[in-house]
Amino acid sequence: METIRHLVQVLVAVVVLAVFLDMLLPKGDLKGYVRMIMGLLVMVAMLQTAGELFHLKMDYLLEPLGSSKAGFDRELAAKEVLKKGEEISSKQRQKAAEHMRRGVENQVLALARLHSGQKINAVEVKIAEGGEYSFGRLEEIVLHVNPDTAIPDGSPGTADLVGVLAGFYNLKPHQVKIIKD
Repeated sequence: METIRHLVQVLVAVVVLAVFLDMLLPKGDLKGYVRMIMGLLVMVAMLQTAGELFHLKMDYLLEPLGSSKAGFDRELAAKEVLKKGEEISSKQRQKAAEHMRRGVENQVLALARLHSGQKINAVEVKIAEGGEYSFGRLEEIVLHVNPDTAIPDGSPGTADLVGVLAGFYNLKPHQVKIIKD
């Protein structure tokens, strides 16, 4: 009821102002603009009241859920929402890291096969999943090659493959390892 009383007061004030301005202004184009502005003010007052009524209805809808105005702790609700958001973010970061890891493993496998001609059994890529600035950074690449087709350690072919992969992924050579198994 308070909202409706407030609406009536605002409407009466706007109508009195509109009549007063209508009497003061001379005939002409300006009167049309004043009437339009007053009409807009009436519409704004009605929309504000409708918004207030809608807000009250939302409060009544929350009461059956056990959250009346007196018992509804907004800070607790906000903390719960933030906690859920952090959980979702963490899961999405893990999924993104796994997707990136698989994609880079496939790239490394293709590059290694093209470059060396060795039989590659598997590729392991380690990706940083920690901090905000290191997330997704490649930490290490491990190639598992077949010992029968492997290029001997220390040969130019092995060093060249390590150099190509390290250069392509902006790693240091000690971060690219070739294991014969």
